[in-house]
Amino acid sequence: MGKKSPETTRLIQHGEHKVYSDPESDDDRQSALSHADESVLSDARSQRTDPVAGFDDANYAVYGFRWVILLIYSLVILGNAASWLTYSQISDEAGAFYGTSQTYIDLMSTLFMMWYIVINFPASWVIENWGFRPGVLLGGGLTVVGCWIRCAGRGESTFFIVIIGQSLTAIGQPFLLNAPTTLSVRWFPEKERALATTLGVASQLIGAAIGFVVPPMFVSNTNLDGVNTVNIVMAVLSTVPFFFAVAFLKDKPETPPSPVGSTEVYEHDTWRDIKRMLTSPSFMGLFASFGVGMGAFNTIATLLNQVVKPFGYGNTQSSVFGAMNIIFGLIGSGVAGVLMDTTHRFKAIYVAWLIIGSASMILFWALLDQHVTFLLYVACAIAGFFIVPAIPVAMEFGAEIMYPMEETQTTGMLVLSGQIVGIGCVFGFQQLIDDDQQRLVAALVAAMLALSAFLAIFIGGLKAPAYKRRMFELAGKREEAQDAESRQAE
Repeated sequence: MGKKSPETTRLIQHGEHKVYSDPESDDDRQSALSHADESVLSDARSQRTDPVAGFDDANYAVYGFRWVILLIYSLVILGNAASWLTYSQISDEAGAFYGTSQTYIDLMSTLFMMWYIVINFPASWVIENWGFRPGVLLGGGLTVVGCWIRCAGRGESTFFIVIIGQSLTAIGQPFLLNAPTTLSVRWFPEKERALATTLGVASQLIGAAIGFVVPPMFVSNTNLDGVNTVNIVMAVLSTVPFFFAVAFLKDKPETPPSPVGSTEVYEHDTWRDIKRMLTSPSFMGLFASFGVGMGAFNTIATLLNQVVKPFGYGNTQSSVFGAMNIIFGLIGSGVAGVLMDTTHRFKAIYVAWLIIGSASMILFWALLDQHVTFLLYVACAIAGFFIVPAIPVAMEFGAEIMYPMEETQTTGMLVLSGQIVGIGCVFGFQQLIDDDQQRLVAALVAAMLALSAFLAIFIGGLKAPAYKRRMFELAGKREEAQDAESRQAE
């Protein structure tokens, strides 16, 4: 295939055969794929045997242990997410317990967004160069240490200890949040990949739901010491799965599950990858849409209790609002994952989910002062069903757009956009809340979600952009079919 430039970033290797892809332009990448070694492409099988038993082809195999890997990862990231929102639904009580202001309590969740901006690219580098297992263990270990340090903060004058512990758990988050697409590519076949990513992301949302629901069970105006109990519960929740991860988590299977799963990084350059993402119109469209939408989600996760309280809803009701949103989001994520795996229409799913979810969230804010609690629960459920799945859909969407770039990079870049927007909104909206402008905050969040849906329509133009990873796999299936016909003819 000729001599390759040092800018080559991905080596797709199968046995002794190699296919190189030059990242400098879409045309070059497509040319590399279209001229790929026939013996490699033919191995992308169109018909597969039972996934648990494995393929009858020695080149690719799917292991039943992949579900154990996914479960362990999911439990580790769940513990990290629960620590993120530990104090958001008990903000008044936590402020009184630690003798600090509401602004500093809000900082506890904002720290996750702030540290993500700093640690995102180093975390992606660790996952790409050291491996999936070291990255998850590092993130999980930081979470465990941070959660137990928080337990040392007991009452007034110890809040600085809690900040240190929360910072460590926040530093651990990028190592976990950037990993689900890497896990799905390394362990799962094409027909299960999107579902695996969705389940991995959904586990973070379950952790967020725990952060919404559990703290108010132990803390009230008459039981401020319950904050200590909450800290211990969260520490245990992060510690147990971490030990399972140390014992059983594996980096990748002995045999890859698919041609894409067999790829390795070759002469990877982080800054070149950043440049590629920043100069890709399709990816930047997704970056903008996802950033606004996830920024709105992060803001509400942090400030929901303070926004709804002036309308007459207490800690318990605001916790139920958040939990309903996330629980039904998990159901919606499962549906979206199956749709992605069966239709591969990533943009259509992303746009449709955002439009319906945004409309439902607007309805929630419109009903907030009507005190029709049942309708608010319904609106939260519908909004969660459609908004929450947009996160894993966007991650798979970004991986398709930027293939053959490492999935860790695209996932990290997308989440980074949401964290940047979220930080600005939390600090800005907190000032509005202090000025009793909760209605304006609700209207701005609704407008952000609507803007996210609007921007999504124009990703890659009005038509769907090229799904490069999917194109590579389809090329392999076509070659497999042609090879089968040739063998039959002989």
